[in-house]
Amino acid sequence: MINIKPLILSALETISGIAQICKDFPKDFAKMPTITYKIEDNSTHTRVDGKEVLSNIRFQIDVWAERASEGSAICSKVDEIFSGMGFERNFYQDIEDGELNHSIMKYHGIVDSEMKYVYQE
Repeated sequence: MINIKPLILSALETISGIAQICKDFPKDFAKMPTITYKIEDNSTHTRVDGKEVLSNIRFQIDVWAERASEGSAICSKVDEIFSGMGFERNFYQDIEDGELNHSIMKYHGIVDSEMKYVYQE
């Protein structure tokens, strides 16, 4: 099993102007914009000699912002980063969440445990 969380977090930390990055849910709704992330799947794709060499990885990135335009700009940056790494975005949805703009993006890839390359089937 590959620990993908540090890779996701370090990628998100490259986006400037984000007030907080949290797992699962914003810790402080007064700090905006916020990005949250969660792993939805981290399962074995391929084993060689008993060792997992490829992992199915699926994760969700949520962008929370006070203005829709700000949220859209952040979503574009998120997509540029993860698509550039080889992950495929297979879901996007905008939700009006009270006074906040909330965007949900889901990504999938098959990750090489050693080299951290991302493949698609």
